[in-house]
Amino acid sequence: MSRAALVLSAAALAAGSLGVGIASASESGVKSVKAASKCTPGPGVSDTEIKLGSTVTTSGAGAQLSGILDGYKARINLANETGELGKRKIVLTNLDDGTDPARNASNVQQLVEQDEVLAILNGTVTAESGAAYLQGQKVPVAGWQLGLPTFGKYNNFFGFQNSGAADPANDFVSLPADVLKEAGAKKVAAVSFSTGNAKQTADSAIAAMKKTPGLEVVYDGTDIAPGQTDFGAVADKIKQSGADTLYSAVDTTPALGMMGALKQAGVTPAHVLFLGGYDKRVLAAPTIDGVLLGIEWKPYELLATENNKSYADFTKYLTAVNPAAAQNQTTGGGWLGADFLINALKKTPCLSRAALMSTLAGVKNWTGKGWFAPISTKESKNHPVRCQYYIKADVAAKAFVPQFDGKQICSKTEYVKGKAIALDAAGHQKK
Repeated sequence: MSRAALVLSAAALAAGSLGVGIASASESGVKSVKAASKCTPGPGVSDTEIKLGSTVTTSGAGAQLSGILDGYKARINLANETGELGKRKIVLTNLDDGTDPARNASNVQQLVEQDEVLAILNGTVTAESGAAYLQGQKVPVAGWQLGLPTFGKYNNFFGFQNSGAADPANDFVSLPADVLKEAGAKKVAAVSFSTGNAKQTADSAIAAMKKTPGLEVVYDGTDIAPGQTDFGAVADKIKQSGADTLYSAVDTTPALGMMGALKQAGVTPAHVLFLGGYDKRVLAAPTIDGVLLGIEWKPYELLATENNKSYADFTKYLTAVNPAAAQNQTTGGGWLGADFLINALKKTPCLSRAALMSTLAGVKNWTGKGWFAPISTKESKNHPVRCQYYIKADVAAKAFVPQFDGKQICSKTEYVKGKAIALDAAGHQKK
């Protein structure tokens, strides 16, 4: 399931009128690599430093992703201040691509050849443009997969929780259909932008809904032009369709505008599912009330009630890096991505690129120190996001309320090239 639309959603609204863990030594999160008799550290590694690069977009159409960089910096600062890597401090160099694929390709080349970084933390939706080069150079890339097929396609790309499918058009899950059916949906209006990951995400969701007994897609509105602000015609078509449910894969700001247009048309969907918007600042918008949102890790509200130590560190160090930064999907994704890579650095005796890549590929029972259910990179590689946590917006309470007793919901089925593969309660293929 695409995260590109998701992360752009919450942050896009944050930039608009509303302004919107590291594992302990006892957590068996990563498979250790046996130290060679003679260790030759990789590029960017000295007795005192480990150079990392990042590709977080901080300008242009993708500037909403800049919160990922705040998350990266916060987690790195924790590692440096507490001496997690001994005498070595992490030095991070970020190059902004402005959401330009050509700039991304040149940026990663600069990070590898001039800055000589050991590994790269992803933070852009243009990652595909430099991916073949990075694989050829055998440079490990980690972070948040953002719904990009790149993470499933290349063996040097590792998502902190999921890597996504290399062919999302022919490898997708029933999760959105399962959740809507559980909520009581019957007739669904699905909307998305006409291009990019949002379109692919919506197409996959629609395909899953059509395969789900009891669900009917009565309106396919996957032709919305990016930047569209007038949703009167769309609202009228949804009204005529008789839909009782809205599935939205457009950014949060236009999605809320669409909700306003539906209200003016006298339509109040009984069920609404957004791909993004998890940011308390969006609760100032009345039209977000009752909307269901999916996220890849436990809601912050749940982590807080669990007194999760990693979440407490996230709160502390994020505030120190940027007092204005929100605890939303971008900052959380950045924190978890850096956390994943730092833990692998700690578990790799000889810090070469090859050894680090082997460590990342061997991750087992990883939870982000309690942020999500255990995963293993080998099992999740080249598969869609099978499980998510869900929250519902409560405008009156100014809060997001965890759903399904705070437990993750996993897909019942994965569809691979037309074949339905049954999944168990944890989202794994049944044996």
